[in-house]
Amino acid sequence: NGINNSSGKIIHELVTDGTVIWGKNSDPGNANETCQFAKAAGQAWRWTGDDDFLHEVYPTIKKGLLDWLLREQRKPGDLFPMGYGNAEVNGWGPKRLDVQCYAVEALSTLAEMATYLHDKETASTALRWSDSIKAGINHTWWLDAESRYANSLTLDNKPVMLGDTSAAPLEAGIVPPDRAARMFEVLDHSPDKNEWGCGPMSISAGIVAVAEARYGRVDSAVHYIRGIARYSEVEMPGGLPEHHPPYPRTPNHPEWIPNFVQLWGGYGLHYPIVYYFLGIQPDYPHGVMRVVPDIPSD
Repeated sequence: NGINNSSGKIIHELVTDGTVIWGKNSDPGNANETCQFAKAAGQAWRWTGDDDFLHEVYPTIKKGLLDWLLREQRKPGDLFPMGYGNAEVNGWGPKRLDVQCYAVEALSTLAEMATYLHDKETASTALRWSDSIKAGINHTWWLDAESRYANSLTLDNKPVMLGDTSAAPLEAGIVPPDRAARMFEVLDHSPDKNEWGCGPMSISAGIVAVAEARYGRVDSAVHYIRGIARYSEVEMPGGLPEHHPPYPRTPNHPEWIPNFVQLWGGYGLHYPIVYYFLGIQPDYPHGVMRVVPDIPSD
């Protein structure tokens, strides 16, 4: 709150010396963090049923999503908020696919919290926006000829700089089954699929692992989880590096570059196993715990 003057925008990276990387009000990114904070807080609340925690984070989540994301980051009359997502890629359009997908989940979480707190107006508003953005993604972002969604849009909602296929819509569970099957076919034959899972970063493999497991493709998810597990102790036990080995090289560091240990590296290891393989679905605030396992064949 101090960094961003209580705007509700959530920072991207916080280094142990207190340095904030991206995510200040003056930065163009990362809009995804405001959404992902709401998702993470919602998960913590469902696991613990901690009402004090909910009351503490609820005002920030509400302000961040309804005031900052949907007002400050969205042009009047448009449906999609702007801002960098998981990657700070220059040259793409100002609206990023992962931001939209995480907004759908975050607004749904806000609606769930608001309903619990008897904030009916916020619950109705958040759910309406979540449904509208989800429908908008499937209508505006889908590229039928390529069996995938555009990675970004221009201000007038035209695809630009498509880049590699993003699994974020699958990760968020917003893709209809027929399209999902086509997308997984593309991902399974992508040149980005490698011995480390997918792409150069641990989060790349993690997103696909969660997507595969979410759509019941648990055997396929195992490939990406095992890829991440191969370097889960390269830096320190349980602390995954941002990039998988071999680390990227630069002229200043011809052999390797120091690699950041990031919390999201473990996402692809733990999340699909707990939520999908073991099928643990907690709802402690309402006194419910569902366990619906979906175990890989081996």
